[in-house]
Amino acid sequence: MRSFFFLTLLTSVAFIEIFLFIQAGSYINVFIIFALTVCTALIGLSLAKKQIILAFSDIRHTGNTRGAFLNHIVDGVGALGAGLLLFLPGFCTDLIGVLLLVPPLRRILLSFGLQYFLERAHAQHLQKNQTFNDADVTIIDGEFKSTPNPEDIDKTKPLT
Repeated sequence: MRSFFFLTLLTSVAFIEIFLFIQAGSYINVFIIFALTVCTALIGLSLAKKQIILAFSDIRHTGNTRGAFLNHIVDGVGALGAGLLLFLPGFCTDLIGVLLLVPPLRRILLSFGLQYFLERAHAQHLQKNQTFNDADVTIIDGEFKSTPNPEDIDKTKPLT
C-alpha cells in the first residue's frame, strides 16, 4: 500500500510539473524557464545549506534541553527537505521548497506532517496488535458428552 501511495504521489507531481512547464512555456520563452529552474536550484541549495548549518550549530548551544534539541533537529531536516525540493526542477516543488525555507512556516508544515505520520503509525500499531479476544466478542466454550439411555430401546428419547 505504501509503495502504491509513493508511486501515485511521484507520478502526480511529475504530471503537475510537466503541465506547469507547458503552461509557462506558452507565456515565457523556454530559455527563461530553464534559467529560472537552474537559478532556483542554485539559490535554494545555498539558502538551505546556510539554514542547515545554522540549525545544527545551534544544537551545541541548547545544552541538555531535550525539546530544544528536537526542535533544532526538525529545523535542520526541514531545511534539508527544502533544499531537496528546490533542487528538483519544477514550479510546484519550488513553491513548497520556498515555503519550507521560512522557519515559522516550516515549523507549522512539519508539525502537521509529523502529526499525520504519528497518527498513521499509531493506527497501524493498533491494527497490528489487535487480538481476537476483544471485549465485545462473546465466546462460549463447553464440553459435550453423549450417553445412551439403556431404557430407550427404540432410541426415541434425546441423548443426555
